[in-house]
Parts: sequence; structure tokens; C-alpha cells
Amino acid sequence: MIARAQQWLMDGLFVLICIVYYAAVVGAIAGFIYLYEANKARAQQHHHLHHSDYQGWINKKGEGCCNNQDCGELADKDERTSEGGLEVRVEGQWCPVLPHHYLMRGNVPNASTSHVCVWHPAARPDLPHPCQRLLCYQPRPLS
Repeated sequence: MIARAQQWLMDGLFVLICIVYYAAVVGAIAGFIYLYEANKARAQQHHHLHHSDYQGWINKKGEGCCNNQDCGELADKDERTSEGGLEVRVEGQWCPVLPHHYLMRGNVPNASTSHVCVWHPAARPDLPHPCQRLLCYQPRPLS
């Protein structure tokens, strides 16, 4: 009887160790997926090159645009004009550029491209849709 109880405890301990191990593996995979998704397809690029300029940007709502990683150059493929007007791609979603997204104050650091500022998803989890996190837009000057 005691041997049976000991075997039952050993079997239970083995199952518990397996469950903990698999939970750790699943948690690690979920963490990697979260980090990948949070950083993929960000509309803006090269923030570090123009950070000092972005710090002075204010949109037409009077809100600051730069939060140390939110602004950057916009690739041509991430900007388009549709029937609804100008749109920028943020995290794979096409978002309308609204009047308040344009700059009220600030200088364009690189006039060869458009620039956008978008809250990072981790900074604003209360705004789940990428378009809700679009802060500022500065178009490339027409040539």
C-alpha cells in the first residue's frame, strides 16, 4: 500500500514537472510573439537620426508628437492617396491622415521623405487600433 502511494506521488510529481515545463515553453513562445508583433511594421523609421527635431513637434491639437521613439521617416510604400484622402500604413493598417495630425509647430529634418509619429502599442495599450495611435504627420514638400 505504501509503495503504491509512493508511486502515485512520483507519477503526480512527474506530471506536475511536465506541466510547469510546457507552461514555461508556451510562455516563452508567447513572449517572443508579443515582442515580434509589437515591433513589426512600424510606420516610422530612423527616429534616432532626427530625434532632436521631433522633440519640438506639436500637432494641431496642441499635443507633443515625440515620446522618444514614436517618430520617424515614412517609407513611400507606407503612404498613399485614396478616395478618402491621404492615408499612412501603421502596423499593416491604412489610417487616414486627419487635419489634427498635421504639424502646428516643428521643422522637417529630412525634406526628401514624409514623417509620422505613432504611439508604440506598449505605451498606449488603451488604444488597441493602430490608427488611434497616429499622432502627427508631416508630408514631404512638393517638388
